Amino acid sequence: MGIGTVVGVLGTDSISRSPADLLAKVRGLKAEGISAYMYTGAYRVPPPTLTGDIQRDLAWIPEVIGLGEIAISDHRSSQPRQDEIERIVSDTRVGAMLAGKRGICHFHLGDGKRGWNRCVDCYPRPRFPPIK
Repeated sequence: MGIGTVVGVLGTDSISRSPADLLAKVRGLKAEGISAYMYTGAYRVPPPTLTGDIQRDLAWIPEVIGLGEIAISDHRSSQPRQDEIERIVSDTRVGAMLAGKRGICHFHLGDGKRGWNRCVDCYPRPRFPPIK
């Protein structure tokens, strides 16, 4: 028997699946003895959440450890603006701070030209210090 943890994401389909469906699956896995967590959100922006708010999901739901999987530079993405990405990162950080969690932002990078730069551009600003 191995040791591991699973982290669930909705990915592209947040129309026929919801964060509540994912939470039910995560809790089912935990009931079977598997270490399981989830990211709130999906490919699209604004991200669907359990409580209507990224910060609340992180602060109030123990299984939520971050936000994801937000698609950027991908043809399936909702093409979020830079200020929307920065708000999402900020909301994830504050919600995680309130809950004493790490607060991971999981981004799906497509093959678009802007790629990883969309995320890197958030960090020169003093309000998003890198994790040490």
